[in-house]
Amino acid sequence: MKESLAASVYFIWMERNRILFQQKSLPADHIAQMTINFIQKFLSSTKKVKPSTINRSLCAKWGLVEGYILKL
Repeated sequence: MKESLAASVYFIWMERNRILFQQKSLPADHIAQMTINFIQKFLSSTKKVKPSTINRSLCAKWGLVEGYILKL
């Protein structure tokens, strides 16, 4: 959940800067997909996440396999 929040803030901030400094913007669904792709890559390359209702829900919504959830 923490990584999701951090990635979301980062990509929104980058889009804000793109609009302010380059006068360009990306569609919202493109930014959302970039965020999801980043989180998928982050999770697959680093660690598994703690089992919780929120983390299971995010994995289900984003199409991540249950393998990302730690077995306790």
